[in-house]
Amino acid sequence: MFKEKMQQYKEFVFLLTGYKIEFINAEQRTCPRVKLSSMFAEDEHDVLLFQKNENGLELLATDFVEHKVDDKTFQLLKTCHSIPAFISQITLDLFEHQTFM
Repeated sequence: MFKEKMQQYKEFVFLLTGYKIEFINAEQRTCPRVKLSSMFAEDEHDVLLFQKNENGLELLATDFVEHKVDDKTFQLLKTCHSIPAFISQITLDLFEHQTFM
């Protein structure tokens, strides 16, 4: 029953946020990692990877982050320290690119 409820939860999160959220090797790491995959991504490798540490969450380098996220979007992390605003801007950028290109 827990597995079924967890699947429903994941489905709701995906439908509400537009992101599939997966724990990556949580049982093998002292600092858990989470992978976010947007429903608007152009490629299955366009993912965000976060790691929990003593200060909160840290964005890890991926090809997507290094090559497709612009400096203006990074400022939401560097200046405003807002992961939700950062993720929201990425969602809007991906949506606009898919919809208007």
